[in-house]
Amino acid sequence: MALDLETTGLNSASDRIIDVGAVKFQGDEQIGEFHSLVNPRSRLSDFIVSLTGISQADVDEAPDWNTIRDDLQDFIGDARLVGHNVEFDVGFLRSHRIHVEKLSYDTEQMARVALPGGPEFGLVRLAQRFGVLHDDPHRALSDALASRDLFLILLARFEGMPTAALTRIAALGSRSNWSVSELASNMVAAGDGTDAIVGRLGIDEDLLSDRIRLPGRPATWGEAAGEDEGGFSDEHVVQTEMAFLPGGLVEETMPAFEARDGQREMAVAVARAIAGQQKLMVEAGTGIGKSLAYLLPAALMVAGQGGRAVISTNTLNLQEQLLNKDFGTVREIVKRETGVELDAVQLKGRSNYLCVQRWRDAVSQPNHDQSEARVLSQCLNWLGKTETGDRSELSLGWDTGVFSRLSAEGCPPTTVGGGYPCQGPPCFMLKARSDAHQADVLIVNHALLISDMAAENNILPPHQVLVIDEAHHLRDVATRHLGFEIRETQFIDDLNALTRSDGMFPRLVRLATSRGGGEEALSSVPDLQRRVVEAADKATLESSRMFEALRDLTGYVTRRERTREMRILGMTRITSEWRRGVDEPWVILHPALSAVVTGLRSLLDLAANDSQPDAAVINVNALYERLRDINSWLMALIEQPDENFVYWSSVNQRRNMELHLSGAPLDVASELRSGLFSQDRAHILTGATISESGSFERVQTTLGFDADETLSIGSPFDFKNAALILVPEDIPQPNTPGYNEAVTSAVHDIASATQGRTLALFTANSALNSTRDVLFNQFKNTETQVFGQGRDGPAARVMQLLNDTENSVALGAMSLWEGIDLQDASIDSLVMTRLPFPEPRDPIHDARAENLENPFNGYFVPEAVTKFRQGFGRLIRSRTDRGVFVVLDRRIISKRYGRLFQKSIPQGTVQRVTLGTISDYVEKWLAGVPV
Repeated sequence: MALDLETTGLNSASDRIIDVGAVKFQGDEQIGEFHSLVNPRSRLSDFIVSLTGISQADVDEAPDWNTIRDDLQDFIGDARLVGHNVEFDVGFLRSHRIHVEKLSYDTEQMARVALPGGPEFGLVRLAQRFGVLHDDPHRALSDALASRDLFLILLARFEGMPTAALTRIAALGSRSNWSVSELASNMVAAGDGTDAIVGRLGIDEDLLSDRIRLPGRPATWGEAAGEDEGGFSDEHVVQTEMAFLPGGLVEETMPAFEARDGQREMAVAVARAIAGQQKLMVEAGTGIGKSLAYLLPAALMVAGQGGRAVISTNTLNLQEQLLNKDFGTVREIVKRETGVELDAVQLKGRSNYLCVQRWRDAVSQPNHDQSEARVLSQCLNWLGKTETGDRSELSLGWDTGVFSRLSAEGCPPTTVGGGYPCQGPPCFMLKARSDAHQADVLIVNHALLISDMAAENNILPPHQVLVIDEAHHLRDVATRHLGFEIRETQFIDDLNALTRSDGMFPRLVRLATSRGGGEEALSSVPDLQRRVVEAADKATLESSRMFEALRDLTGYVTRRERTREMRILGMTRITSEWRRGVDEPWVILHPALSAVVTGLRSLLDLAANDSQPDAAVINVNALYERLRDINSWLMALIEQPDENFVYWSSVNQRRNMELHLSGAPLDVASELRSGLFSQDRAHILTGATISESGSFERVQTTLGFDADETLSIGSPFDFKNAALILVPEDIPQPNTPGYNEAVTSAVHDIASATQGRTLALFTANSALNSTRDVLFNQFKNTETQVFGQGRDGPAARVMQLLNDTENSVALGAMSLWEGIDLQDASIDSLVMTRLPFPEPRDPIHDARAENLENPFNGYFVPEAVTKFRQGFGRLIRSRTDRGVFVVLDRRIISKRYGRLFQKSIPQGTVQRVTLGTISDYVEKWLAGVPV
């Protein structure tokens, strides 16, 4: 029986049922139907009314719960319930005294296993995907009918799985009462599933091995064949310029191509820098086509002279564009010009790839909770298809932490294969690195680039050209990856894992005993185990004592602040609270943690096997790496602070007051200069917003990049006729009474006048959410739809909704100020709710600014101007775009520094207006009427 409820809220103990829909069926035959509204004897919230369409009058006229309860109980009988997120409904049924005997089948859980790549598992989106009739979402009967149809579709998917796979899924969640495991178990008992011959783990391991088999043992990076270490030729500079001329190869290959002087100028500059192995910094305005301007000269050089080019970006969106769109064009151009066909691949860090060995081990173990069973089952289904093992192919939601325990993070290096992980297939990470070794163009993200630098260039293969796009993010990425964060819960869990009588550590001890070699090594294993366990117990006790003291100290120091973050300064370390709560436990904790790390290293060495490490070795090695790093980080934070670092503690108020300890470098320039930019190769740094008032001095200083040439190329778009810029003079100042209400009202008026796509950018999630809730109610009876980042999905989902919905308003947080473009549409109105100044209480911003003579003008204003430019870049993305840019922060016209913001963007048509006249200006501009 498919069932759905609508309720007054989320709490089954205090909220009430207002709508019941149930459908009894057998196969595709409907046997019965039950539907009734319910009087909750309380007022419905505006949110529930707008969500469900159920009015107060509707429920006031409906029967109360006691009137329909017995009828519903009789209708349910002993049927098994089916529903989307059905445990929510079952909880309400039980709190309302309805007996539910059998475990219910949840179509959302089924979808996660049957459709591991998602991308979405909401009932509305799944119904759209499979063409299921769902004409009245968030009404109980409509949702129940859609859930029934979806269940039958997903059931057919399960019936197409091998019986061995169903058997494995049944076992994975059997002890955690997971509904999908019970479904699989019942299907196996009924003889469902296919007779496909697979292994005992539910997958065909031979086919998996064949799919990702390597052509042979990959050479180490230093053994690369055919790589020319000599210089490049100026001939390719000429080739590049000719390709971009009208009638050239680019135009021949791309029929819709428009020759742009700025793009050709950039491409030639990139080609010259590559030929001379120089450092070039280029700012390329929106519409230049900078990705083609650096990809093509790099590819021509590689095709003509050999070697490899590495392209690093900050966002996944740009990486996918380069790999799936731009490089296809470049490959065709290069093939026409040189006859050489190039290959490009994307490489990610270890944590992105599934480790088949760890997955094998996990599915063979008992006692999985529902989250673990779900991810393991998703991977089981996914392993039959994936070529990459890349986590981005999975839709994990809140289960990313489970995948991290199955990833290649922690796979120990070996002396065979130049630092590769296990040498026996199947290994996705080994395959990815082998493909990267063979590729002509390698696409990575900034995080992996910095990791390679920190690992002394042992991750990426040798390359003669390095292009860093979205270069304005490089400092932040380097700051994050050269710093650290210690999470209290993870640290304590790691220590506790060493003291349990079952699990990975005892297995490692058994492996060390069996593989350890001679008698002397064999006899040392019990003593090593004892010392590790005793030291782990001691470390757990003292670290808990230290964390508790730091939690209290952080809470006291920040008691009047909105956030719970405390800078750890020299003066902090001389207080009596620090000495008692931190120094005293550290005297015991440090030697204990050192003993744990030393003992684990010895046991790992004894258990090592170069050909194929056991999953216990991989798991304990990951734990060893974390504890080794934490020991070093705590030493720096407590006893040996680095003058170039800022340290702080923070309390996560959303996770049971969990303590985090963090550190980050203030200046990354010296590290980048010596570790990244000193290599003998061409370095190209580019982006749309990397200069400051036309100067590259600040970005070069912060990145340690000593450019041989800098180049600034403006956008080819006619912003004066494309963009209207409005600033209401009468809006209250931010953080003053009436400001938030004025913002909400203005966004409403702008969206109403636009009758198209409006994107509003916020700097605070709280303001975004409150605005979203008000607008949702205001537009509920109109054609305009409202989407808020967070409430209605992540950034990519919100932008997809905006793309797909012509009359809509999307509200975005800081991550939406750049990065994800609309695919088939353009933004008509862009609203910036306030100037994007960095959070002044952020420890990194605070520490970087405090050493300047004028911290506000010297640090906070330049940072905000850069973000402002990025936000403005959302509006005009092509020559045909026309839109309105509204800044709801009058500081841009009332403060002296506001001129810096105004001068930072291309000069459009600027109008000072009032809140009451904004909509008139928007309507006229979008209608093509002069203003």
